[in-house]
Amino acid sequence: MEVQNEHLRSSQTQYEQSEGYYADLFNNAPVGHLTLTENELISEANKAATELFGIERHDLLSRRFASLVVAEDADRWYLLFAQLIKYNQAVDIELMLKHGQGRYFPVQLNCLSINAKVRISITDLSNIRQAETVLRDVEETVAISTEQLHPLKNQIDLLHTLQKITSLVPGMVYKFRLRPDGSAHFPFASEGIRELFQLSPDDVRDDASQLFALIHPDDFDGVVASIQKAVQDLAPWSHEFRMKFYDGTIRWVSGSSLPEQEKDGSKLWYWYGFMFDITDRKHREHELRESEFLWKFAVEGSGDGVWDWNVQTNQAIYSRIWKEMLGYSEDDLLPTYHEWLWRIHPDDKLSVKEALQAYLDRKTEVYAVEFRLRCKDDSYKWILARGIVADYTEEGSPLRMIGTHTDISKRKFQEQQDKEHLNQLAHITRLGLMGEMATGIAHEVNQPLTATVNYATALNLLASLDEPDLEKITKIASLVSEQALRAGKIIHRMKSFCQNQNTSSTSTDINTLINDCILLCNSDLKKHNITLNLELAEALPMLFVDVIKIEQVLINLIRNSTEALAGNDNPIKTVTLSSLMLDENQLQIQVRDNGSAVEQAIQEKLFIPFFTTKIEGMGMGLSICRSLIAAHKGTLTFDSLSGLGTCFYITLPIK
Repeated sequence: MEVQNEHLRSSQTQYEQSEGYYADLFNNAPVGHLTLTENELISEANKAATELFGIERHDLLSRRFASLVVAEDADRWYLLFAQLIKYNQAVDIELMLKHGQGRYFPVQLNCLSINAKVRISITDLSNIRQAETVLRDVEETVAISTEQLHPLKNQIDLLHTLQKITSLVPGMVYKFRLRPDGSAHFPFASEGIRELFQLSPDDVRDDASQLFALIHPDDFDGVVASIQKAVQDLAPWSHEFRMKFYDGTIRWVSGSSLPEQEKDGSKLWYWYGFMFDITDRKHREHELRESEFLWKFAVEGSGDGVWDWNVQTNQAIYSRIWKEMLGYSEDDLLPTYHEWLWRIHPDDKLSVKEALQAYLDRKTEVYAVEFRLRCKDDSYKWILARGIVADYTEEGSPLRMIGTHTDISKRKFQEQQDKEHLNQLAHITRLGLMGEMATGIAHEVNQPLTATVNYATALNLLASLDEPDLEKITKIASLVSEQALRAGKIIHRMKSFCQNQNTSSTSTDINTLINDCILLCNSDLKKHNITLNLELAEALPMLFVDVIKIEQVLINLIRNSTEALAGNDNPIKTVTLSSLMLDENQLQIQVRDNGSAVEQAIQEKLFIPFFTTKIEGMGMGLSICRSLIAAHKGTLTFDSLSGLGTCFYITLPIK
């Protein structure tokens, strides 16, 4: 388990690094990005988006996107959003949106819907519209007569100014034109073309073939097809593709623009179209996919199922092995958190929820819980679930949690068999203890019975008097009742102790349990002139234990001390029972005697099954005692020093 946990942590570190690269790319992208839920609420927004709207990020999140759309475009947006939610597709649209300060501005939205989420890239067309007007003025100026060269010069100067401005924009701003004969050129290309494509604006002003020649052969047909579709539909063009340069270097590029029909039948992409380098983003996406694949491969290679849960939206992804573990095929389950929750056994659901919530609230360092999960055939399997929070929101709340499911049904079955075997051994040893202590217990029971007979005789004598002393009769009757109850309590403890039944844990006062044990051991202690000392702490917390099992351990330890002191020459023989708080989570019971120390060679073998120092002993008592305490998640240890005697320590968890 430790190896698996270490591997999980290592894989998670790689996963987090890849996630970090992607988060940096998203947050620092020059284009505004939003993510909408199926209810049209904004769940993610990068820095560029907040600047675009002039609205703080925390005010954007959980806001309906429709509230940012002007009334004239609201119906178009609602129809588009409904279509996006219904079908996974990519759709582009131009709208007028509202700025935080009240003004309106035009945008192009590149929308992509996946699994009930809509991801939106926003391009501000404000500057583009202004530049478009200027550019058209320039084109009109080119057509004027020679007498009007002075205004034309002004337009050329303006173009130079625009070239300087666009040189500050990352990537390449351009105007692309597809002629009726099928040829193409870039009437305008910003200086960014030099870095992006290793070409100059002049290289493509009349002929775009040099740029098209650089498109990666595997992507060329896709680029051409995307342009033709945009021409046919007069729809926004957006495409990602690779460029392969003459030195063998390969770079990823993303481009987008808007087509418009011209009078001569050509299509025009205005210069506000742009392309930019996305190579780093593509590499990070690849690394992210690779690290996620390696992590899932490593985990599923061990037979574990993998789950990925969005804590905020309750969407969940379950791996193939996760589903197969329960008898489901790949498409049987919905990608929701409730698919898992509904299958938890009713008796386990509360404890699982508490363990999960404690981890999410950072009250525990790890999430690891065992429970039963319903299979497709309505049977149940025991599952060990482990997980960690992989990402947090900006406010520090858990955003995403990933983990594994391990089938532990065989282990649980074996544990149940071991428990039943231990119960049988424990019952046999209890019967053995009672057999060894029978004489002393009989004497202990005989005392109150003899006293009861004597008191009853005295009652008869008093009752036969002519004037009976009612006060004495009442007092003696009370003594008869007291002795009868004492004998009954001893017999009841013997009966409970010897029964062979599956007992369960109950909330128990440990000091009461110790006093009940003394009832059965007192006669042996008196027989060997052993003084019993009690050092019981007050106001101890209740323990959740199997009373009979803990009594068995205590009686076995007290009897061992009694036998050790029986043959000892010490004139003052004592057995001390103590109870105390070890720390805030543990309580301890001590059984100490002042007999001879256990030899060092014997100490090393004391808990080994079938090892004994007694002539008629089986050597199972202490071994079973340790197993009974271990079943309570506790420990049984001892120390033995010459001159001080031997002390056994029973340490039990409070919770």
